[in-house]
Amino acid sequence: MIAPVFTRGKLHVISSPAELSRVVRALRAVGNKITFVPTMGALHAGHRELLRRARRIPNTVLVASIFVNPLQFGAEEDLAQYPRPLSEDLAICADERVELVFTPESEDMYPAGAQVRIWPGEVGNELEGASRRISCPSAMGSRSRSPGRQARASSHSTGPRWRSPSAIRAKLDCEH
Repeated sequence: MIAPVFTRGKLHVISSPAELSRVVRALRAVGNKITFVPTMGALHAGHRELLRRARRIPNTVLVASIFVNPLQFGAEEDLAQYPRPLSEDLAICADERVELVFTPESEDMYPAGAQVRIWPGEVGNELEGASRRISCPSAMGSRSRSPGRQARASSHSTGPRWRSPSAIRAKLDCEH
């Protein structure tokens, strides 16, 4: 296996979950911590602040993701209309000294076939509120590692959680 290429202080864009895992493992093997800031792109001042705070953590490699997660959208929300200004987002990441940007496709994160049912219970309704009511279990693409776990162990994580209640709300017809 060829060792992953990584240069401190330079922006690297990685789309493959397997490649991200290889790079993160190599960075940890030489004593680096990974700080992960998950986003859905369309970066703004709030994202910049998260990146700046993450950057202040000593001895860390700052990793951001730009992944428009289809599971974050309800039936009435338009996934196709969500902005995807990747060039602008990468420019912001470079400006904020992000060193790795993970940009997977949905097919990478949710392979066809396998599904897992998750029911967060009433805590999901409490955390998300009336605007994103969870009324039944959701169907989620199955992976041995979620996007957040690609850069997880001994890491710091800022920003929204990958498996937030909005990510696990009902996506299929409810089975009562």
